Formats: sequence, C-alpha cells, structure tokens
Amino acid sequence: MKRKIQLETSGIPLVDKGWGGFYRGGSYLLVGPHKSGKTLLGLQYAMEAARHNEVCVYFTSKRPKDLLINAASIDIDLQKYMNQNLVIVIRVTPPADASEEKSSDEILQEYFHDILSVVNQFEPDKVFFDELTPFLNFEDFNLFREAFLQTTEAIEDKGITSVYVLREPATPAAESLVDSLVVSLTGIIYINKDENNSSGEMVITPTVGHPEGKIKSKYHIEPYIGVKVDYQAAPVSPLFSSPKEEKEKLFEIKFKIDSENGNGKNKVQSTSGSKSENNNKNLLPPGLDSELE
Repeated sequence: MKRKIQLETSGIPLVDKGWGGFYRGGSYLLVGPHKSGKTLLGLQYAMEAARHNEVCVYFTSKRPKDLLINAASIDIDLQKYMNQNLVIVIRVTPPADASEEKSSDEILQEYFHDILSVVNQFEPDKVFFDELTPFLNFEDFNLFREAFLQTTEAIEDKGITSVYVLREPATPAAESLVDSLVVSLTGIIYINKDENNSSGEMVITPTVGHPEGKIKSKYHIEPYIGVKVDYQAAPVSPLFSSPKEEKEKLFEIKFKIDSENGNGKNKVQSTSGSKSENNNKNLLPPGLDSELE
C-alpha cells in the first residue's frame, strides 16, 4: 500500500512559510555561492527533524569540530542531538583521483553506492548531503546523471526526504549539469548573498507539486538565531466579518430569490406550506434555508 504524500516542516523558513514544508519522500536541491548560508540551512533542517524525534543523516566534508562551531553560531547544541543519535554526522572525503585500476567515473560510482549503503544502515527519516560539487568531476555526464538518479530514487522509495547541496555553478558546463538534475527532483532552493553581507535573496522553485509556485524573499542570518526570511503569506480575508453580517447577507440572498419568484413583488412569501414558498426554498443553496428558519 502506497504511503500518503504529506507535507512536513523543513526548518528552512521560506519553504515552511511559502509551501508549508517539503513533501515527505521528496528530493530537493539547495544551490548557492560560498558562505551564503547553505550549511546553516542544513543544520536547521536537521534540527527540525530532531525536534520531531526523527533521525537525520548529515553527510559533510567539513571537520566535525567546524560543524559544531557552525551550529553553535545559531545556538544549536549539535553534540546533544548527535549523542541521542537523532543527527548522525558522516564525514565525506572528496573522491579519490583515478588510478591505473579504476577510472574516476568508476570511483565516483562507488561513492554513490557507499552513500546508499549508509542510508540503508541507519534508515533515517531525513538526509542532508553537503555537498555534491566534488561529484561533478565525472567524465561521462550521462553516467553521473544515472548514478545520481539511482541514488535519489532509492532514497525516495524509502520515504526519506533528502536535500542535496551544490555550490553555485561556475561554468556553463556545470550549469547545464545542474539544469538536467533539477528536472528529476521535487524542487530547488536558490540562495544568493555576498559573503561580506548578512542578507541576501532566497528563491524556491517547485518542479513537482507545491501549487504555490515560485516564491522569492529577502533573507538574513541572525547570530545565535539562524536564517530568517522577510516573507509573509498573504492573509485570506473572511467572507463575512461577523456572524451578524453573515446572517444579514444570507437573508438578503433569500429575500432576492423570493422576490424574483414572486412576480416582482418586493416581499417574502409568508404563507406556510404554500407552493411558492416550497419552490423558493428549493432554489437556495443546501443548508441555507435552515440558517434562516
């Protein structure tokens, strides 16, 4: 029996405010330049999972000490969640260079296989991979795409929500590669900020679902708080401002219908049980007549 697709909060503010969260089992790409806040968003994503007593496997090339310092900068006690096995940090070393025995493509394929082995071992609810950039050294583009898609699809089939980080493409070839990956994912989060500033722009774009569509917002990094956005969803105005107004409007509707069916007479038929009254009631929306009794 298939699992019901549902939204879940992500810890990424614009995603939660604009889309209501990520789809469970969805795959998302987070793209941005150096020092734009990608790691901080990843930590917020992991913490959101931990708050719901879910497990997040966090792949990173950073030293554990550096990741702990990053977490402390936004007031996250990462070590506590690691001790509880709610956040499992996996140190990822850059793929080795090609050797006489194996090509670089073969080595990178094994890397993807190892990632999937780790996911199968820990069976997490969430995965965060920081970052994919070293994997762009595939010589055969189609081979890379196939390996990546096999990995993401295997993770999706387990109902695991995943986020993959990529540094902003620096070359046309890298940009073309990213474009080809995006169409196979659920959505993309793009952030852009000068490393000397504390604020920038965040754009979320769906590929599948998320009928709210593309959303933009300014974002900023607050010390000991985290990444915040200025976005506010447009409020939905109620149809009636009060129960009294609702009653009056409903009465006006009934009066208009009764008048139109009374040959232009501007009065409501009051003869109990008359054919005219019965016909008027049948013209009202279901349940409306009971509101006016």
